[in-house]
Amino acid sequence: MNNPDMLSREMHLYTNYLIGAHPTQLAIKLFAAGVAERNLLTEKRTIRMIECCIKYPALIGFFDAATGMFERDNEWRKRLILAFAILETQPEYYSLFRPQNFSFTDKIMLLLQGAGSLIRAITGKLLLWMI
Repeated sequence: MNNPDMLSREMHLYTNYLIGAHPTQLAIKLFAAGVAERNLLTEKRTIRMIECCIKYPALIGFFDAATGMFERDNEWRKRLILAFAILETQPEYYSLFRPQNFSFTDKIMLLLQGAGSLIRAITGKLLLWMI
């Protein structure tokens, strides 16, 4: 599962989910090195989660919410956080991570998104039981 092609596809999936862009070649290489360094060599359940997300990208939000709330030590989640950390340090994506001012409307939207996250987490947990 940790072959270069699958790691590249996985990083593309995470980058699209996290920032709506394509990863740089450097980001893909850093992701592969990070997976090896952190010994995230994929449990069978993680492999199934990655394969499901590649086949059905809409599931990634459910898995993210479920593992964030119920399975914080999940290997798949560690891989997603690794991808986020790599993207956050890339100069190409600086504008996406710099501090911003939020309006009152933005704060209301954040509250609504939080409620949606709870629903996604519960739905994701149900999906994870089926994997």
